[in-house]
Amino acid sequence: MNQAVVCIAPNVAEAEKEVNHLRAVGFKNDDISVLWPDVAGAQELGYEQHTRAPAGIAWGVTAGGILGGIQAYLAVNGIITCPWSNDLINAGPVISTLSGIAVGGMLGYLLGWSIGSAFPLYEAMKY
Repeated sequence: MNQAVVCIAPNVAEAEKEVNHLRAVGFKNDDISVLWPDVAGAQELGYEQHTRAPAGIAWGVTAGGILGGIQAYLAVNGIITCPWSNDLINAGPVISTLSGIAVGGMLGYLLGWSIGSAFPLYEAMKY
């Protein structure tokens, strides 16, 4: 027949007393387990100090590149007008769209990095 005994002890000395009592009544050492919190080591634990910057950069580059490319394409085709649209029209649609992607990606990189760096990873995971 299997037996289980559960005991809550207020301190280590009381737990040792209970373990000795269990041994006296016939429990083997392999059948006894004792758990208690490690109060001394709890202060040494800390959080890893990572941020959400990599995720912010990824989202920023993607969104900035897409928006920059769309804006450059629309400016070349005359749908929207900008002060610099004449330069884009002279460069041609492919080069203008690629440079719009590059500039938008760069601005998205900076914006994503600055926003992602503001939020620690452990806070983001908590919420």
